[in-house]
Amino acid sequence: MRPDPWETYQRNTRPTGRTKALGRALILTYNKPDNLEWFVLQVWDDLEFEVERKLEAAGIEAWVPTKAGKVRKNRGRRRPRDCKAVFTGYLFVHMAKAALPALYRLGIDELIGVLGTENGPTPIRDAEVIEVRRMVDDWTDEEAKPVDDVELVIRQKVLVRYGHYGTIAGRLEAYCKRKGRATIRLKLFGGEINADVPLDRIKAHC
Repeated sequence: MRPDPWETYQRNTRPTGRTKALGRALILTYNKPDNLEWFVLQVWDDLEFEVERKLEAAGIEAWVPTKAGKVRKNRGRRRPRDCKAVFTGYLFVHMAKAALPALYRLGIDELIGVLGTENGPTPIRDAEVIEVRRMVDDWTDEEAKPVDDVELVIRQKVLVRYGHYGTIAGRLEAYCKRKGRATIRLKLFGGEINADVPLDRIKAHC
């Protein structure tokens, strides 16, 4: 009986040069135009662009939704804005579902996993990807201000009242009254992601 390809996601082995070559060959074999779907990968925070570069070098279409960072100055001169990932620790890949296990043969140490359920990776609908692209094109950082009175409890279910994640419910993971920001665990892209939102835009949700 052949092993389930999904089991390879749980193995923690360091690929050799031969294994990497096999992984690239498997990806090329499975990645046919009719088989391509969008999936979301979870990677180490702030290494999204590094993973994107490695994936593209292996012939995989990858996309990190980005936003312009803050304007920085150096001795009074403005420096170019840095690009930052909108969803810290996540990026999109366009490939065949059958080829996903081969990602772990490429030796990408920053890769954590593929968003999905206990039944395997969850593909993202093209319409949802288009909506994310539209949202990113119009993205502006949401201003946050200190909040004094907060009647929220960690791990409590909350609702984002408006903004980028408006009307989406999630679980409160952390918040800072001084910075006026909160981290919420939201169900998006077939899995769960952490989102940073202004503290004054969330409320307790039953």
